[in-house]
Amino acid sequence: MEQNTGTVQYTTNVSKQALEDLWVTCFPEDASGFARFFLETYFCPEQGVCVVQDGMVQSALYMLPCTYRVGDSTGTLLYIYAMCTHPDHRRKGNLRRMLAFAEQHCMAHGIDGLILHALDTSKSVVEAFGMTPVLTLGEEHFTRPAPAATWEPCGSFETFRNLRTAHLEKMHGAVSWGEKELRLVYEDLRRNSQLVFFRDGEDLHYGVVSCLPGGWKIEETDCLAGLLLRLSGDISLCTSGAGVYGAHGKFYKKSLQEEACKLYFNLMMQ
Repeated sequence: MEQNTGTVQYTTNVSKQALEDLWVTCFPEDASGFARFFLETYFCPEQGVCVVQDGMVQSALYMLPCTYRVGDSTGTLLYIYAMCTHPDHRRKGNLRRMLAFAEQHCMAHGIDGLILHALDTSKSVVEAFGMTPVLTLGEEHFTRPAPAATWEPCGSFETFRNLRTAHLEKMHGAVSWGEKELRLVYEDLRRNSQLVFFRDGEDLHYGVVSCLPGGWKIEETDCLAGLLLRLSGDISLCTSGAGVYGAHGKFYKKSLQEEACKLYFNLMMQ
């Protein structure tokens, strides 16, 4: 593999336009304006990492901080977001070098771990870096819910925040976002899907579902026993199943390695 000699650095002196151009090149589905929305609304230059050579931004990632609680223990994690490399500069070690830079950022700031959702094209890189799967869900986890269950579609941000808070309060391990990051989570999740909370007695769970030609499909849920989500009485239960879904993490505290699976559920929704 050809090694890149570009400079790994924070994005403090990089134009937003250059970062947006790279983002939409790598994630064309975000060309409708989400990349610009992120960079104008949530972007903090000191939380971005990039590889620059001859004035060109070849790679970038964004480090979103969140706080975690496991029992009585608390600390900070970094969620690695929108990690990408321009097609002309892939397989040159850029992603690994940026992850190493992010790890040094963790060490310098007392952050207890990194976590991300790896694409198929980056899984080998993040695993070679030492990140391990913290959870994988497949179709076998999803079954029909109890008939008495009630569904609470999550339309507004305030409803999302309130239901999420109620859901977190009973959990042993949880990740909490600041107001700004939580709004980003909300906007990101609802771009191509719908948020639904599932209440069965005193238990509150959540689901993220998207509409496919064959019906509604579960993208994510916290209920390992399984859910097939129904949005209203007029929409039949999803029959398309759920694809494999997972995340990777690298933790610097033993207690976090043991609790990683529980924490994963809390990254986006819980």
